[in-house]
Parts: sequence; structure tokens; C-alpha cells
Amino acid sequence: MARALAADPRLLLLDEPLAALDAGARAELRAALAELLRGVAVPTVLVTHDPVDAGALAHRVVVLERGAAVQHGSPTAVLLDPHTPYVASLTGATVWSPTAVHEGPGTLTAELPGGLVLTSTRPRAATGPPRVAFPAEALVLSAPGRGGAGRVAAPGDLPAGGAAPAALAARVVRTEQRLSRLAVLVATDRGGHLATAEVPLGDADPAVLHAGAPVTVTVDPGFVTIR
Repeated sequence: MARALAADPRLLLLDEPLAALDAGARAELRAALAELLRGVAVPTVLVTHDPVDAGALAHRVVVLERGAAVQHGSPTAVLLDPHTPYVASLTGATVWSPTAVHEGPGTLTAELPGGLVLTSTRPRAATGPPRVAFPAEALVLSAPGRGGAGRVAAPGDLPAGGAAPAALAARVVRTEQRLSRLAVLVATDRGGHLATAEVPLGDADPAVLHAGAPVTVTVDPGFVTIR
């Protein structure tokens, strides 16, 4: 960085600057790089495959999919409202394609293939393709018929945001441990829509969360974006 900045460049290109670092050094140098970039008045283009790098270092993000720009905006906007399944996969979010959207007083309702219906209390998205998008935080899983013993999280724990959460019957497709959380990929019984929820490891019961196990997916309308 010192050599690059010594030439007083008009543009700084950083191509995967943190890719070869171990986890501890990567976090430390990411913070140092963010502080350095805030202090220099040089436009910077950062290329990365890691959404954590983009979120921590960028003011504006452009996501490329198969060589084409599919979404751009602030890191927060892209993380909260992914436009395509590929963009959603970078952060564990979910994007579904609606068949119809209806507007009501303070809410939006999206109809999905298979007869599913989701409601949003967020404003309707102004740009991008038709979509129903929500992050993993929007989902709570519970095990039907298991009572307290099978509880992963209670639907009542979700703030409804002025609209009732949607409870969808689903089955576990697979699980993947991500540090302190378990990512659970589920498929809805109606329509076979795929979604990813995250469960703290302390709440993850292997007797409940295994491939093929039935679960109820509760979706908080306060996290859902509809276009």
C-alpha cells in the first residue's frame, strides 16, 4: 500500500488484497485497510469474492454475475435486498419469484408458485426484477409436534411489525455449520421453495435438524422486501 500510494495515483486498484491471509490476520488487516482508505483521497476499486470484505471496505458495491452487473448500491442496500438468487447466496439470504403482488394499507402481499403467500411491512422496492427477498434473520424454525423438546425457536419470538408472520410447512434439505451458527437449508412443502435459516449452535438439536425432517418456517414480514 505504501508503494502504491507513494506514486500519488489517481485511482487505486485492489485485487483480492486479503485473499491469502488466515482468518485472524484477515480481520486485523481488513480493519487497518478500512482505516487507511478513509484517510486517503484516492478513488479505490476493490475486487473480492468475500461479501465481508465488500461490506467492511466499500461505500458502493457492484455485483457481477456471469460477467454482467446484476446489482449495485450501498453494501447495506445490497445485503438487505438482494435482487437475484446469486446475490442472495453471497450472504445466505433468500430470493423467490412472485406470480402476483398486491398492495394494501401499510403492507404488500406476494403470491408465489405452489400457493404460498408472504406479506411485507417494508416499502415496495423501487428498482430491480420482481422478487420476494429476505435475509436469514427473517426466519425462525420450529419442529411440529415436538413441543418444547423439539423447539428450535418460537414463532412468538418474532416481531410481527404490524402484520402476522407467515408459518410455512417445510422439510430440511441439509445443514452446514458456520462458526457459531448452523445454516439450515429448507424446502417448503408447497412449491418446493428453498430458503436458508440460521440457528445458534446451542439451539441446534441434531434429532430435529436432519435431512428430511419436517419443520415450520416462520417468516417475519418486517424483514421481507417485495418488488
